[in-house]
Amino acid sequence: MKLTRRKFFIYSGLAGAVAFVGKGYGLAAMASEKPRLNPVNSNVNYGMFIDLKKCIGCNACTMACIRENNWPEGVTGNRVLEMEEGLSHTKRKYFQPLLCMHCANPVCANVCPVKATYKREDGLVVQDNTRCIGCKYCIQACPYRARMFNKQPPYAYKKEAPEGVHVGGTVMKCTFCKHRIDAGDISTACTDWCPTGARVFGDLNDPNSEVSKAIKARNGVQLKKEKLTEPQVYYGLMG
Repeated sequence: MKLTRRKFFIYSGLAGAVAFVGKGYGLAAMASEKPRLNPVNSNVNYGMFIDLKKCIGCNACTMACIRENNWPEGVTGNRVLEMEEGLSHTKRKYFQPLLCMHCANPVCANVCPVKATYKREDGLVVQDNTRCIGCKYCIQACPYRARMFNKQPPYAYKKEAPEGVHVGGTVMKCTFCKHRIDAGDISTACTDWCPTGARVFGDLNDPNSEVSKAIKARNGVQLKKEKLTEPQVYYGLMG
């Protein structure tokens, strides 16, 4: 994917005045209409591949996620970590995006006392914030530290979002842009706006999907396999 100056500047913060239009979804329209043109289907299993060799740490994915989902201030479901590898005299830096892994065996759902977090048949781990009581059990249980707490005042804070509202005093997470998938567009904002094409999203059950091909070609690995959560986000390592 060609790295254009326009896309890089938009999400590197150097052209913050440029309007982000994404895939053309109006936030208010999505919140009010919530069309489900694509019924939840147990024959598919959505997942993502992230190529660490291509990630340049520009945070376009983070900014796209914030804008798409209208996150509260200080909260995002999509972070980019600056990492190091190698010995002291050969250390090199690289960037590792981190988001909800949408695990096949989501421990966060297992520990939720009110079943606010649950797994859909299409592989998405989703959350009903109208049920969340803010106990943070899921935050403690998640091996990937991929859940964030909305510190805004409980009962008083509400902010419009594609899935309804963000509620103060509740836990928040990446949804793989569930509102897009339900509307029939199998894509995520972070994937669309990555200027280097480091991310690929799609159906892991389809061996001919772009995401399956990318995982096979780059020997994609899962984080913390020993936790037995079976994350559905795969990484291509630096090598």
